[in-house]
Amino acid sequence: MLFVGVITANEQQVASEVLDLQVRLSDPTLEHEPLKSAPIRIPTVILNDHKLTFETSCVGCLLSIINEEEQPVFMSTISEGTKTLSIPSYLSGEYIIQLSTGRFVFWGYISL
Repeated sequence: MLFVGVITANEQQVASEVLDLQVRLSDPTLEHEPLKSAPIRIPTVILNDHKLTFETSCVGCLLSIINEEEQPVFMSTISEGTKTLSIPSYLSGEYIIQLSTGRFVFWGYISL
């Protein structure tokens, strides 16, 4: 028996991707308290098309999407209770994503 099916645009599945984020100090020239011995918890963020899902809290983080000229093209502050955030659909291509928390910046590459 052979089954032939057609997938419509509404049924297409977009692959989700867990973003590979790195961490750095927001400004290494500033003096800070010494780092604690516990590891820094990098937020878990999943990208599905133009929607970000925050698996771990990032309350108060400033989200920036940065283009190849190192200019922010989208920014948003993550408020309490935010589990998902949509990135404007007019953005397409390769970008840097940054989540700034004050002392630390979590960053990685994102393809929209």
